Amino acid sequence: MNKLTKITIAIVAVLSLGACASNRSYQQPQPQNTNYSNQQGVRYGTVQNITVSNNGGSQTSGGGAILGALVGGVVGNRFGGGTGKDLSTVAGAFGGAIVGNEIEKNKNQAGPTVYNVQVRFDDGGTANYQYGQINGISQGSRVKLVNGRLFTN
Repeated sequence: MNKLTKITIAIVAVLSLGACASNRSYQQPQPQNTNYSNQQGVRYGTVQNITVSNNGGSQTSGGGAILGALVGGVVGNRFGGGTGKDLSTVAGAFGGAIVGNEIEKNKNQAGPTVYNVQVRFDDGGTANYQYGQINGISQGSRVKLVNGRLFTN
């Protein structure tokens, strides 16, 4: 097996790892309603609970792994000679893919903050809403719902 074949196999193997990566995108939160009988007009209620979540997480696109593999392969190719050079190229590509993926994962850790707001309405219904900002709404707050948006009372 010649040098070019080995490098090609290493790059294909590393790129295949990128195909396993998740590419979930963040969507703007939408109100999630349950027990919502009157969707028109204004409703009044009390905030029962607010939870905060971070939707960034550890998703990666695979781009970091691919770029890392290419850089690692080039750097690894500078070392050794003969079979040792081939092995250092493969090791560099593999190590670069791992490092590149971790860098991308760490970069994506700080995803958008989402506030999950649970409201119990005066008519007995409940609803859950997700917002990027809650502008002064807190647990126990009296709120009014106007066109799917919560406001402090």
